Amino acid sequence: MLRYLVLDMIKRIKDDEITAYAAQITYYLILSIFPFMIFFITILGRTNIIATGIEGLTNMMSFVPEEISDLLDQVLREITNKQSDTLVSLSIIITIYSASRGVRAIMRGMNKAYKTRETRGIVQKFFISFIYTIGLALVIVAALALVVFGTILGQMLFEWLGIEELYRQMWDFFRIGVPVLLMLVILLFIYRATPNVKLTFKQVIPGAIFSTLGSFIASGIFSFYVNHFADYSVVYGSIGSIIILLLWIYIISIVLILGGELNASIKVYQDKIQTD
Repeated sequence: MLRYLVLDMIKRIKDDEITAYAAQITYYLILSIFPFMIFFITILGRTNIIATGIEGLTNMMSFVPEEISDLLDQVLREITNKQSDTLVSLSIIITIYSASRGVRAIMRGMNKAYKTRETRGIVQKFFISFIYTIGLALVIVAALALVVFGTILGQMLFEWLGIEELYRQMWDFFRIGVPVLLMLVILLFIYRATPNVKLTFKQVIPGAIFSTLGSFIASGIFSFYVNHFADYSVVYGSIGSIIILLLWIYIISIVLILGGELNASIKVYQDKIQTD
């Protein structure tokens, strides 16, 4: 089976335009990231815990290159100083539109992986992309809120118990564990619902695990390369951080598509075994 999967994945990488679909996903994610940040930071601003919120978001981005963390931290602080109800309304619209287009790009990539045609109507496709966009946004907000409030509540609890050192150790694990678990859950739902194929959660677990681990490993390797060898500011000047952000999201998008391809490859292999 392993030999079949390796050879089949190599063939799929050549034939299924993975980089093209990844580029589409990257484009729409870039359009949705900053409006989403405006929305989230403005909401935090109304709860008077904006500084902790920024710290929580920054901590969750610790696995990405320093240039991306610095860029997002700068944007977060600028948004904090320029909060506006009009910006919130506009950011919600832009986020939903761009992210839903990104979901539809994933749908096309998954259909290509399963070699199936899209037979769902425009209304159904829009409904799926809209529901998943809203759902994913709520999951991300909930996870970020958990990190933010978890910092405050955890610190208070462990200080009261007099075991601050244990808190710091557990927080490091929690800070890494939440993004990993969050991404795994998101990918399970994406891989199950986006292709025009009836699938169970069991059938998409391999791809979800592959993409989750692959994303963090790829991010770690890319971060090490950027932080120690590449200096994009020399080539691109002030937009070097933006270029790094684009490359990072593009790499993650490729890994995401590869996870779907792996699920499709396993399904084809299992169908062959059952037929024989």
